[in-house]
Amino acid sequence: MSDSYLPNQPNSHFKDCEVVVNIYDNTSPTIRCPSDISINCSKYNFENPLKNKDTSYFNKYFGIVNTQDCQKINPSNTFNYFNQQNAQATAPNGVAFDICYVKVEQSINYSFSCGEGVVYRNFVAIDSAGNKSSTCIQNIYIHNDQPIVVNQNVYRDPGASLTKPCDGLLRKKVGAYENFDTDPYFSIDSVLSIIWPDKIVDIVNCVFADSIGTGCDSTGRDTGKPIILGNDFCNPVFMTYKDEYFPIEPGFCRKILRTWTVHDMCRLVDTSWSYFQVINIRDKIAPNFTMGCKNDTVCSYINDCFPTHITLCSEAEDNCTIKSKLKYSYIVNLYNNDTYDQSGKGNCASIINSNLYNENHSIIWAVEDDCGNINTCKMIFRVKECTKPIAYGKSVFLNLSSSNCTAVLEAKMVNQNSTDNCTPINELKYKIVKEKDYKSNYTTEEIINLSDTIVYRDTNVGANFVYLIAVDNNNNWGSFKSIVIVNNTFGCFTPDSSTSYITTKSDLGELIDSVDIFKNDSLWFSRSSGIRPFKILDSLQHKITIIGNSNARNGVSTADLVAINKHILLVDTLETPYKRIAADINNDKKIATSDMVELRKIILFIQDKFSNNKSWKFVDKLYPFLTNYPEKESYQEFIFFNKNKLKYDFVGIKIGDVNNSAKLNTFSDHAVDRASMNILIQDKKFSLNEIFEIEFDINEIGNPIDGLQFALKFDANSLDFVDMNVQSDCYNPELAKDGILLCSILKEDLTNSTIKIKFKSKQQGWLSDFLKQDYEWIRSELYFGNGNIHPLVFDISNRIEEDELYQNEPNPFSDQTKIKFDLSVSSEAILTIFDMNGRILNKIAGYYPKGKNEIVIQNNDLNASGLLFYQLKTPNYEATKKMIVIH
Repeated sequence: MSDSYLPNQPNSHFKDCEVVVNIYDNTSPTIRCPSDISINCSKYNFENPLKNKDTSYFNKYFGIVNTQDCQKINPSNTFNYFNQQNAQATAPNGVAFDICYVKVEQSINYSFSCGEGVVYRNFVAIDSAGNKSSTCIQNIYIHNDQPIVVNQNVYRDPGASLTKPCDGLLRKKVGAYENFDTDPYFSIDSVLSIIWPDKIVDIVNCVFADSIGTGCDSTGRDTGKPIILGNDFCNPVFMTYKDEYFPIEPGFCRKILRTWTVHDMCRLVDTSWSYFQVINIRDKIAPNFTMGCKNDTVCSYINDCFPTHITLCSEAEDNCTIKSKLKYSYIVNLYNNDTYDQSGKGNCASIINSNLYNENHSIIWAVEDDCGNINTCKMIFRVKECTKPIAYGKSVFLNLSSSNCTAVLEAKMVNQNSTDNCTPINELKYKIVKEKDYKSNYTTEEIINLSDTIVYRDTNVGANFVYLIAVDNNNNWGSFKSIVIVNNTFGCFTPDSSTSYITTKSDLGELIDSVDIFKNDSLWFSRSSGIRPFKILDSLQHKITIIGNSNARNGVSTADLVAINKHILLVDTLETPYKRIAADINNDKKIATSDMVELRKIILFIQDKFSNNKSWKFVDKLYPFLTNYPEKESYQEFIFFNKNKLKYDFVGIKIGDVNNSAKLNTFSDHAVDRASMNILIQDKKFSLNEIFEIEFDINEIGNPIDGLQFALKFDANSLDFVDMNVQSDCYNPELAKDGILLCSILKEDLTNSTIKIKFKSKQQGWLSDFLKQDYEWIRSELYFGNGNIHPLVFDISNRIEEDELYQNEPNPFSDQTKIKFDLSVSSEAILTIFDMNGRILNKIAGYYPKGKNEIVIQNNDLNASGLLFYQLKTPNYEATKKMIVIH
């Protein structure tokens, strides 16, 4: 430090001086540490503080050094801690002071292992001059008074739920083996340092079999681990486990024996404790088929049709077992008749048989995983011969017709000795396609729908390339490219801008062919097509009319009778003028019952032509109907030629056809593919000169009908037709004398739903040997109120001369199945279902009538699955068959 002095002189004469004084602090600070203490390791965790030299941790729990300066000395305070006996204790803190400023620095050393040792806290006080005190040390003595304690006889039982790994009660083992029922409960309050997990744990999903955890939560993949109750600060133990796998165990997919070991490395000798835990892996999910179960058609490629050789394969996947470990087996049922013809192991079956074509066959696949779960499936398959025909063709020359300027090429005209390995040559079908329309990858449906004709016109004169397609009975096809030369020797032409033409179309716009065109009442064009070009060079007036009087039955059936009858009864009127004209059968300018009588005679072949009408009428399309009764009007059936008029349109009306079903040209087809409906005619045995009736109930079809028509053929040398329970105008009595029974019946013709036909026999025999359904005269059909038409099929049942048990349908089944059997006489019958061990699962007894019988079996009536047997027993018959139940 320095200072200066200036004297106060009046004359201002002075001298100054400066004095410098240096002050030194050579006195060291004074320090005293917190008191030494003894503690138990169980209360404090030194692991991280010691590792990180964390002085704040020790300041918090084991005292501090208070700082005091400027000689203001105050007594140090105290700190609280847990002593060696884990009791609360108090000890003084340390203190550091100096004449002025002081700070304290602290460092830590230790000697500590297995819960025993000493921690050294080193303190130094430092003042502002850098003087340091001597080092003082606080010694913290650490003791381990509670080493880990394990009772080898204490374990956890499996617990209430085998899927929860830590819910078992503590038990005390009293014998050589654990007895979960009789071993006494061991109190958790007893001295115990380890609680083992449950002795037995179930894992119910084998997906986790290779990644089983050690948690205690019920996750489906954890099995628990030992819990250490002792202080880890004092007993640094560690645990390990080792798994032994037992792949196949009864009732389990896999079993794991897990050995837990807890190690205490702080003993004089390595000490460890072991515990055995059983982990059961359960799996109840059967493999799932991914291939081989879908009903299918299988191809066979051979040169000579027989024998047939095919290979079928299946494939499955499983949630636990890899694909290569799945085990497959199969049973083959040729012709699907419950006769097992072949069986084997593996996922592919090779089948060789003399003839597998055109029949349904089945194969039942079974697949089993490593856990014993089995799944089955049934595949219905048909074998198709897939070898293509070899098509051969030739060149064809055609000439255009003078009448319609067209030439029709039929596919069979191109064919020249096409062959096939299986289908006879005379049964091959042929299609023809223009080169520009041909493709090499037709589908079966496309092949079936291809035409067998091509129409050429004057624009096609010259060379035309075509493909002949030969189709066998299995819809396999081959093709051959050929050439067609079209000539026009008559010089015909198609209409152009200067050409007039006549059209004949239905009211729906469809062309009508094969009509005769008259000019001034003289035949002009014979059997003309629906579009007829022409040129008239003069300017005279010419009357053009169209005549069509062939095939009165074209488009006519009982369906038209139904519609006309509804119109007469005002139930459902005919909606267009053309249909009303078509309904005027006898051409008397009105629609009445007499028209129905005339039309029915045509349907039943009683007469071939209309008495007072032609088959067709052609009306000027431009004629405007003026009233609500077009049949009464003088509608115009001709058109006058006008040199300025190019188009002459006629609407063709097929007399009697009010539902537009007539065939109008080569290409028209009004057939509707509807499901057929069957009606049963019970077979019966008759004797010589016996008068008997056959009958059938039309209510068997379920829905009320408006009418029906049918044709039956019987042997006129064996049976005479007598009569029916309908009016005689509903059938043709003359044809019935020759063994053809044609019937056209409306619902108004019936007194009830049962139709009865009476015959007289000329010899003895069975009805089914002499009566058949006829398909040549008229179509057998049913007509419903909504306008739908369904084919009618008569099922003339086979006679039953002996008892017979049939295969259940369906088989295999999962919900229900039907077991059918025939009885030659009415009698008691007992149906018994039993398993492979002979255990009876269901028994049904009753009195059943002669003929066909049926019993429905529900799956839940059996309480079983797999292969079962069913037996039918009557006083004179006994038979047993197999069936398969699938869950």
